[in-house]
Order: sequence, then structure tokens, then C-alpha cells
Amino acid sequence: MKKLLVGILTAAIFAPMAWSQQKIQKDETLGILLSLSSPGIGQIYAGKTWRGVGILAAEAVCFGVVAGLVQRPKKIEIKDVKGDSYDIMANRNMKLSNGEIAGIATAALAGLGIYVWQVFDARKCVNQHNKEQGFEVGLGALPNGGGGLSLRLNF
Repeated sequence: MKKLLVGILTAAIFAPMAWSQQKIQKDETLGILLSLSSPGIGQIYAGKTWRGVGILAAEAVCFGVVAGLVQRPKKIEIKDVKGDSYDIMANRNMKLSNGEIAGIATAALAGLGIYVWQVFDARKCVNQHNKEQGFEVGLGALPNGGGGLSLRLNF
């Protein structure tokens, strides 16, 4: 029983250290696809967790502003024949003010811009991760300046 406990304790201490030293190459295409499916997830996949969380939060704020302004209920005041007034809330058939339209357009354009940028950024983050891990794959001209391509693999 004592040997089992020592073995489990040793594995719990030293296994994470061995895993952290292991080099893992990330797939560029997968990083792009993850970013296309959900903003910031490609950055998290590439090891840039806080950057991905920030992108995800920025997209959520932009979406929230657009949804909040579009779906915001409007107050309508109705008077009856006695002159008493009643307030009702309506969601449909209400005209948006110019400020609301500008807010929606600004938030939508910002959200679209962040979305497009983060896809390219995910690719860059994956390539940077692979380079830091010692994996560098690329095509270039031959060193002697002649025609053709060379394949560069660094491990």
C-alpha cells in the first residue's frame, strides 16, 4: 500500500513536468477553423489563452450592443377617454432613433472587423507557437539563387 501511494505521489509530481517539456506541433488549418467557428478559440488552441478570451469578450460585447439596441422595448403612452394615461412596452413596429442606428452600425462593424482580424491572428499565433517549439516548415527559393523551391524543416 505504501509503495502504491509513493508511486501515485511521484507520478502526480513528475508527470506534469514531463508533459510541459514535450514539444507539440499545432495544425494551422485547425487553428483557422476553430477561429471561424468561434472567435478566440483558435488563439486559445495556439496557447494564447488570455488573447483568445479577450477576443471572445470583445465579440460578446459587440453582439450584446447590437442585440440590446435592436430588441430594446419602447415605451408607448396611451390615454383613455377619461384622460388617464397608461404606459405599455412594445418590441415591434417601433422606429429606431438615429443614435440607435449609429450604435448598431458601429458595434456591427467593430464586431465584423474583430472577427475577420482574429482569423488571420489565429494563423499567426499557431505559426508562432510552432516556431517557439522548434517546428518550422516553409517553402523558399533555392539558396544558390537558381530556379525551384526548397523545403525547410527544423526540428
